[in-house]
Amino acid sequence: MKLMMVVLFGLALVISAPTHAGIGLYNIGPRVGKDVVQGDDTRTLWLVKVDIATLFSPKVLLEVSGETGSGRDLGGRDVDVVGGSTIFKYYWVNRRKTAYAFTGGGLGVNRYRRFEAGAFRDQLDTSIHFVLLGMERHLEKLKGVFEVRWLLGNIEGATSLRVTLGISYKLRSL
Repeated sequence: MKLMMVVLFGLALVISAPTHAGIGLYNIGPRVGKDVVQGDDTRTLWLVKVDIATLFSPKVLLEVSGETGSGRDLGGRDVDVVGGSTIFKYYWVNRRKTAYAFTGGGLGVNRYRRFEAGAFRDQLDTSIHFVLLGMERHLEKLKGVFEVRWLLGNIEGATSLRVTLGISYKLRSL
């Protein structure tokens, strides 16, 4: 019985995955945001986000993003950040498909550059991203996006709360 259930689940996964999965350019757009770690430790970020695939369902999108930013670290030193992330987002849609809420998670990689003791010091960091809340308002070919993320990083000043705002151009409907 247990073996039959595993086989049936596997067949359902194999049969349904290709029909609901799609690789393509769904949305692309710029964002601006703030990373807040503690008090004075904030960074302003500029991001470009691209939705490139659906997975198992039209409600699950794969997002790839690149970012650059600058600000101050916990010691008050200037810091520059360059990186990217890959996020899976799950969408809840209203009846008219004009407003969407989403949540999700994924992984990111950042390079932190600080000027210390007369020289630049680079640090690489991997982080886990949790999308706590995301909201989208869809118009004809544009959508406005608001997002709150929690980033868990390894190095000092890498764990933060991120708030972003931006627009996206819809290239393909879900």
